[in-house]
Amino acid sequence: MRLEVAAAGNANENINLIDAQFQAEALRALRGKDCGVLDNSFFSDANPRGDERDENVSFMWKLTAENAQNITVGRGMATAYGYDIKNKDEVTFTVAAPSAGSKFIFIFLSWDLSNPTEALGEIDVHDNGNAATWTPQYQDNLITSPIGKYQMPLYRIELNTSGQVVSTAEWTALGVETITGVNHAQNAEFSYQAQYADDNITETIGERLQTLVARVDSLGFRQATFSIAGIGGQVVTRQGNYVKVRVQTAVHPQLDWYAQYFAKDKTICTLPVFFRPSANVSASMVVINNNGTGIAAFAVIINQDGSIRRIVGSGPDVINQDATLIFCAGFEAPAIPVEER
Repeated sequence: MRLEVAAAGNANENINLIDAQFQAEALRALRGKDCGVLDNSFFSDANPRGDERDENVSFMWKLTAENAQNITVGRGMATAYGYDIKNKDEVTFTVAAPSAGSKFIFIFLSWDLSNPTEALGEIDVHDNGNAATWTPQYQDNLITSPIGKYQMPLYRIELNTSGQVVSTAEWTALGVETITGVNHAQNAEFSYQAQYADDNITETIGERLQTLVARVDSLGFRQATFSIAGIGGQVVTRQGNYVKVRVQTAVHPQLDWYAQYFAKDKTICTLPVFFRPSANVSASMVVINNNGTGIAAFAVIINQDGSIRRIVGSGPDVINQDATLIFCAGFEAPAIPVEER
């Protein structure tokens, strides 16, 4: 069936003096797309900003395919390099069922500008036998080849030997775009979203700022708590790749406390992940009583796995009075992996 093509005429006979190629180039540039089915939709009452639109399905090449004797395509519009094509009425096709196996029928649109005084637009069917893929014969760029031809698949229909429709696939599954908005309309849509940080519309600007603040630790500024010698709530900080540990905490008399944590090679504590040294680090730790007199002093090693162990030093077997544990250390830590930031 023959279709209408926008703005194609015969200047010699004073018919439709609009320059078809000029208009086609302008439309293509405005839409920002070369070829595709033209979306037919309207502003939604539920979304007056235009972020969402109501699709007019009955004017989007609506397919009714019951069997080989009853295949109908409804109204629709499409474009090939700015040359628009339009179908105002339903078109019905009758095809033959395969004698064996399955057969694939392609419904396609065609632009033929080979006659410079009369552009032809058609909708037709192509029998592709048992092959599910089809590359149209004509795929000319109608801007650079003004007397070229172009074919666009709309539907693929699979038929069995009884002529029944087994499956259908529309143009998007066949690699043809749906052109849903012109360039300037897209820009206007983005301006509607100015309250948002990007066009993904997942966070407002305020929410994005909160996210960014929460991710400052991607630069390495972090804090964490840990327990040392069984005393919790101790803080370790990180700035960039530098880790700082400073502990000054009360120790109350516990008969087994010293033996449990400060015997040689005992693990006094383990630092959290991302607060561990790049290489083993030596440091010192002391326990003093309330008048400032030292009770115990010992050398420790901070291992790459975060464990802190006593290596040398001496002290009493028990702490039998209130005292204070003091420990300070600083060291370089490995960079935090990007995925952990």
